[in-house]
Amino acid sequence: MLTKIYRAIMLAQASSAANRTAAYLSDHQLNDWGYTRGSFAAAMVAQVKADFDAADKAAHPTTSLFNSATILQVIKKDEFHSFHPLAFF
Repeated sequence: MLTKIYRAIMLAQASSAANRTAAYLSDHQLNDWGYTRGSFAAAMVAQVKADFDAADKAAHPTTSLFNSATILQVIKKDEFHSFHPLAFF
């Protein structure tokens, strides 16, 4: 929960900083970089989001012990014994 709040604050700060930066740049300078006044802030926020996603991927690799494919294989192998209502009696 705190991570989501932190990220929302960081995205808002990135947007604010990009808008302040764009205010000091001319349209010609922004155009040289491939942006317009409207797209500059959106591109900067998208870059921050991509950085957060990359950090998440690095911190939580998808090859976990109990990923969904492993769980489904276990359920299929032992489906009757684990989930049958009479299996507990």
